[in-house]
Amino acid sequence: MLEPSAEVAAALERCAVLEPGADLLLLTGADRVDLLQRISANDVKALAPGAWHWNCLTTAKGRLVDRVRILASDDSLLLLGTAGRGGAIEAWLDQYTITEDVAVEDVSGDLQLLHLVGPRAIEIARRFLDVDPRSLPAGGFADATAAGDAVTVLRTEGNLTDPGVLLVVPAVDVDAVRGVAADAGATPLSAEAWDAVRVTVGLPRVGVDVTEDHHPLEAGLWDGVSFDKGCYVGQEVLARLRNYDKIQRRLVTLALGGEAEPGAALFADGKPVGTLTTVVSSPWLDAPRALGYVKTRTIQAEAPLTVGEGGPSATIDEVVRLGEGK
Repeated sequence: MLEPSAEVAAALERCAVLEPGADLLLLTGADRVDLLQRISANDVKALAPGAWHWNCLTTAKGRLVDRVRILASDDSLLLLGTAGRGGAIEAWLDQYTITEDVAVEDVSGDLQLLHLVGPRAIEIARRFLDVDPRSLPAGGFADATAAGDAVTVLRTEGNLTDPGVLLVVPAVDVDAVRGVAADAGATPLSAEAWDAVRVTVGLPRVGVDVTEDHHPLEAGLWDGVSFDKGCYVGQEVLARLRNYDKIQRRLVTLALGGEAEPGAALFADGKPVGTLTTVVSSPWLDAPRALGYVKTRTIQAEAPLTVGEGGPSATIDEVVRLGEGK
């Protein structure tokens, strides 16, 4: 049996496969694109069939409801959301649906996700898929088969330092497809090991590192926000944060000088300046690391941080920023 640190190394250096929990919603109806274009933060009309993008769903105050992948097909949009957030997404959609011809179906029980990550993810995926992920454009997806089972293949970018491969798989076939991925060389990755990978490379998890108390720009979710598409729910707030440099806190990766717990306050000069959201240490990593929010002015001042007042040191590695933010 692999040691947990070996699981983390596989994801960072070779290839690992995990089963990220997700809620999946299928949108049909003639007005599905127009509705999402009007209320979501990214440019849904720019998605041609066979393309996908990240999209932030926000409240009127610019707070995050969920960060979703949207897959566009000829007659539907498939939303890949965070596990446990499907109900919140449906309520958000219903709030802004007036007379539009849109039907929403929760297909979470029918479809599940498998994610291959790491620098050899595409190489490993080619061994068991009948579609070469290299043939897909960035932001593209296609139907394929894996050991005789029908799957949808997405080439993903911006998760780790290397592209990965995301599979949308019928729930009844998940065990079989996971098995062929492992046989091809993908190391199975536990949820705990994935948290260690996330804090290492700076990937926030909705519901943990970013909630309805946060704006997506605070969490670095720039890849799900367009500043060119025009109005949407929460647009004025996000535009003001960006245009007037009003982001008061930012999500960062941190190296910790000792053990800590999620929710612990970060201090600088004797004052609270932030909060830890995810913390991972032994046996997953050699030394404790974390994701957390720190006030922007504290980051700019490069002030020394501690966990609690006088506790272990906390050193910022990077500010989380997914996407270009243009």
